[in-house]
Amino acid sequence: MCHFSDCCACFVIRLDMWLMAATDCLEYFPDQLIVITGEHLSQQCADEKQRMNMQKRLLFDTISKYYSQERDPLLTDRYFDIHMGIMELFEKDKGHQAFEASQLCLRLLEPNVRDELRRLLAFMAVAAEPEGYRLQKQYDNSSVVCRTFQKAIVHNKSMSKTKTDQLVLFLMENHTELFKVGSMSFGYTMQLYCSTSSPKQLQGIH
Repeated sequence: MCHFSDCCACFVIRLDMWLMAATDCLEYFPDQLIVITGEHLSQQCADEKQRMNMQKRLLFDTISKYYSQERDPLLTDRYFDIHMGIMELFEKDKGHQAFEASQLCLRLLEPNVRDELRRLLAFMAVAAEPEGYRLQKQYDNSSVVCRTFQKAIVHNKSMSKTKTDQLVLFLMENHTELFKVGSMSFGYTMQLYCSTSSPKQLQGIH
């Protein structure tokens, strides 16, 4: 696997948090795409600020195009009942339980999928900052980021757009804490799973 950080990070001048999150996100991309991106990033520009803005535009476009391809969402429909349960908890003002259910949902993912989602959410969070690099003139960064990567994270026609938007925004804004699940015991994990899942879904757990 070609590591972006080894391939072309040297061309990113004075890495800030935005660029660091973007390069970290690219680690799961195909080798050829990483190499091509690195070649574009190596193009020279006299003005450092202009160079960084060009790099950010290139990286955002590369990441957004990759995740706009036809592919399964990182949060698969297998745990759709949990996704809906999380939104119901929010509607009932049970924020703490919703947070725990979200941690559970992430813990049930395959390790490589969980790590890819963690990287993507971290990048989204930085790119969504209102004072950061302006992605589009007519829309705020948060709206652009959520709209761009929403289907790559969760995509189910049974979930309304409003609930999907809320779920993605919640995951993005709380990604740092959501991935801290080391203290959650297996027994407690299963208890939460049972409380937010349908009987049919539970049959698939071994």
